[in-house]
Amino acid sequence: MQRREQIVDAVLSVATESGLNAVTIARVASTARVSVGLVQHYFDSKESLLRSSYEACLDRIGSRVEALVEQGEHARLPIRDMITAGLAQLLPLDAERKSECRLRQEFLGLAAQNPQLTSTARDREMVLLRQVETAITNGKECGEVAPDHDAVASATTILTVCHGIMIRSGLGIGPDLAPLESAIDMVFDGSCSRSIPAR
Repeated sequence: MQRREQIVDAVLSVATESGLNAVTIARVASTARVSVGLVQHYFDSKESLLRSSYEACLDRIGSRVEALVEQGEHARLPIRDMITAGLAQLLPLDAERKSECRLRQEFLGLAAQNPQLTSTARDREMVLLRQVETAITNGKECGEVAPDHDAVASATTILTVCHGIMIRSGLGIGPDLAPLESAIDMVFDGSCSRSIPAR
């Protein structure tokens, strides 16, 4: 493991255990078992350390989503099933995802006063939006989505529902996957002859 990744892993470990407020250069160095100087060698400020850690957190989720989509394509699953499984990775449906959701919400809270984190959050949200738009467009081509459906508006609605579930879960409500499934089903209401329904 590269030193930079080791340090980022230490940040996420500290943040998961004690929250982002507990992240200090000294504690990260101790957790990573490196010197403070080495942490400062790779990250010139706490802000850059937090941004890299936020990106790493999102990357891990993204990698899982990509793997699920790849598996779904190989199994010729309906796009509806793949997008549901992919977006479910953003929700606190098990211990790992619950920790990730709490951490992502903490990062978003910091982003309100941190332009670097705001930029990262906005950029990743736009990437996710385009991915959902693409899924809807692909759904049109195979018959799962009506040809005249507004992909941009529907993608925005689906993501808004997904984020809303995450926020509500932070308040101790849910999580309930049903609203997301309902939002997706309203868009993907057709059948694709090229897919094999999941059993």
